[in-house]
Amino acid sequence: HISADWHFLKYHELFFDISENVHSYSECGYKLCASPFAVSQEAFDMTKKSLRPGTAWTYAAGYRYNDHHIGASVYAYRTNFNNRLQQITSGSSINPISTVANVGGVTMNGVDAALTIRPIEGLSLTNSVSYNHATYDNNITEAGTVYNIKGSQVVNYPRFMYKSRLSYTWNGLLTYIDGSYTGKRNYSYAGDVKVPGYW
Repeated sequence: HISADWHFLKYHELFFDISENVHSYSECGYKLCASPFAVSQEAFDMTKKSLRPGTAWTYAAGYRYNDHHIGASVYAYRTNFNNRLQQITSGSSINPISTVANVGGVTMNGVDAALTIRPIEGLSLTNSVSYNHATYDNNITEAGTVYNIKGSQVVNYPRFMYKSRLSYTWNGLLTYIDGSYTGKRNYSYAGDVKVPGYW
């Protein structure tokens, strides 16, 4: 993990961050999650020498501004997930075995931006917007069938989100009203079924 933060002028700063993370194997009950320990002994023996833990490299860079009346930030990021673990069915379609396997990677690129305005003491209006382009890097083969998901948006990851909050603080009392929007997202891996966006 490497990061730096440079305050190059009053109220202004630039930052970057690079990190690598390794995900530990999940632990759960039989067939309740994508864990190599939540499958039959036969399935575990088939994969125990070939499975690898999932990893993620993340690169981020951005800019912040903060004074008494305005706070603003914008940053871009890229994350490369590798060796994702997923429950799949392996073997023949006549006698399939439920197992956990490495199914490839995900590439995620995104931008987040936020603006807070504080016109008078105690009153603030915050707006934030984010764009996330997360797609599968590989197709999946399950029980001899190839599923063409390469390039599809990751399931349950909306590309666009927006949040807004108007708040006022007075003598320790905080009042606020929020609004948020979540964009449409894939419900199926192939992207042919989607959940609509909502406020």
